[in-house]
Amino acid sequence: MKVIFLDMDGVLNRSSKQAIDLDLVQNFKGILSQVDVKVVLASTWRQNPGNIQFIKTNVCDISDCTPVIQVEGFDDTQLRGLCIAAWLKQHPEVERYAVIDDAAWMLENQLPNFFRTNGAEGLTPEIAEKVVRHLR
Repeated sequence: MKVIFLDMDGVLNRSSKQAIDLDLVQNFKGILSQVDVKVVLASTWRQNPGNIQFIKTNVCDISDCTPVIQVEGFDDTQLRGLCIAAWLKQHPEVERYAVIDDAAWMLENQLPNFFRTNGAEGLTPEIAEKVVRHLR
């Protein structure tokens, strides 16, 4: 199984306005059209069922969400690598994965699978193509 861990803000939108930019969604759908992959939501959006439904309706099916890990003094974004590691530990069937995020809080062993977006630009066609090549 192949997985994309998806952040929303700074990936499928250019601000944290709880909306999406259609051109960025098209870039993401381009990945999905080329690779058989499950999408796991790693964004803070996963903590709101309304947001999950919005993504399912307007972007793609969400197979699962990473767990929410709480550590005093750290916010959810800073713990994203730990949340992804926890999810992967529960899913040994994952053969390959990609993390698409604008924040760099990944664990060292996740860096080869990490595709960082610029929050002001979101998921560019160039980054989307790199993700496709990585997952193939």
